[in-house]
Amino acid sequence: MATEPKTLTPPPAILGAFGLWLVSTALGVVTAILVLTEKDTLVAGIKAAGGSLSDAQVDSAATVAITMLVVVAIVFAALYLWLAFKLKAGRNWARVTLAVLTVLHLVTLFLQGAVTLSYVDTVIQVAAVVLSFLPASNAYVAARRLNP
Repeated sequence: MATEPKTLTPPPAILGAFGLWLVSTALGVVTAILVLTEKDTLVAGIKAAGGSLSDAQVDSAATVAITMLVVVAIVFAALYLWLAFKLKAGRNWARVTLAVLTVLHLVTLFLQGAVTLSYVDTVIQVAAVVLSFLPASNAYVAARRLNP
């Protein structure tokens, strides 16, 4: 007689971390949308830097730069969502990957500076990482490893 596999429910810490990763991802999307509104600022910055580009070339360069930033933001949003769902499923590698990405985010923030929204996002990410490594989270991940 076969026994039913035990269904493991994520603890509140993992669910909290999952929710925070969703919020962080949403903030990333909002930031990408805000970048779309900054084309004039980027064009002015390129012109102020000097160079021999025509107005059409500067406009084109700004459009390409903004498009690339938005595409990268969408790719990272999809990556973070996928990792958040894997974290919720108890996958240790996802938890570690999110922690590493958060450290990289912190390093980038301190080296380059950022807008207020980035600082808020960083605090959310750090809180999510802390929640994902609490004892209850560790026990859940270990149990999921034994019962995939």
